[in-house]
Amino acid sequence: MVSVSLSTGAVAAFFRSDDVDLTPRAVSRTGPILWVSEAGRTVRALDAHDGTPLRRFAAADVDHAVQAESGFVVADSTGRLALVDPDPEAPHYSTHSHSGRIAQRIRVLRDHGPGTVLVLTKGTVRVVEVDTAL
Repeated sequence: MVSVSLSTGAVAAFFRSDDVDLTPRAVSRTGPILWVSEAGRTVRALDAHDGTPLRRFAAADVDHAVQAESGFVVADSTGRLALVDPDPEAPHYSTHSHSGRIAQRIRVLRDHGPGTVLVLTKGTVRVVEVDTAL
């Protein structure tokens, strides 16, 4: 991955994955974190400022991400929500669901204010309360 300065045209290496190929899917950003899909069925969290690798997650565990008070609320591929912290120094790392299954598949997850997320599933839009304590 490279960063490009639009004002100067300068190009600099931002992140290089030597151990795993990246998928051709777009990188997503949530607050200070870039979520990069890797070909090995993982998602890597990177510091959006300097490209520092933080943590890897199973791709099935991080389908969509929304910044929360103490980490990130993520929707997994089975229609559940969980709270994760991508900081490798963080003492907590929870991929245990903080809610029951919302739907067979969550299509979009968006921030909806303190303690809530907006969940779009096939044919429904719901506001879901989430426990944001790790």
